Amino acid sequence: MQRINSPTPKIQKVIFLLRDEKNFQKYYEPRVVSLGPIHHGKEKYQLGEGFKLVLTYEFVNGSGKEIKDLYNKIEENIKELRECFEEEVTKKYDDEALAWLLFVDGCAILQYIYCAANDQFKQLDIKTDSVAFGQQDLFLLENQLPYCLLIWLMGLSKMEKELRESIETYVAHHSMVPDDQQLKQQQTKGKR
Repeated sequence: MQRINSPTPKIQKVIFLLRDEKNFQKYYEPRVVSLGPIHHGKEKYQLGEGFKLVLTYEFVNGSGKEIKDLYNKIEENIKELRECFEEEVTKKYDDEALAWLLFVDGCAILQYIYCAANDQFKQLDIKTDSVAFGQQDLFLLENQLPYCLLIWLMGLSKMEKELRESIETYVAHHSMVPDDQQLKQQQTKGKR
């Protein structure tokens, strides 16, 4: 049997059939913060842009590296990163603009997850409601970043281990799949 090679999935806009469903918009369009190129630059996300810069600053500060060293890794790999998106999504960005956008968003998302896992938003003066809406925006279809971007940024940080652990903690905390304990409780309740 001949195996058909399927192309690597790419980050893209939601198809037009789903865009026509008004109730579906909450699953792909961010409320507070845009991540990646699809919604970048829209007026309604300006507050989120400020938060991303604060988070990026904190990430760079904690990394033990100069900002240029972190940015250079993204710039050196911009062709590979561009390939992670459908062409339509990135065509309005030259390599430098896309590299800067992905650098800021990647640093911000890693710092956000680290702060969430370690309860550190108060120290950055980020309010609870902004944290809650930002959390929802992390899981949207049109608000995604390539995982290799996050891996590269973590790998350059002296806090790589802590960042990886915070991702595991964050995902486990926000997972929709019950852990073994919850599953056993649900099975016990179902037998009664």
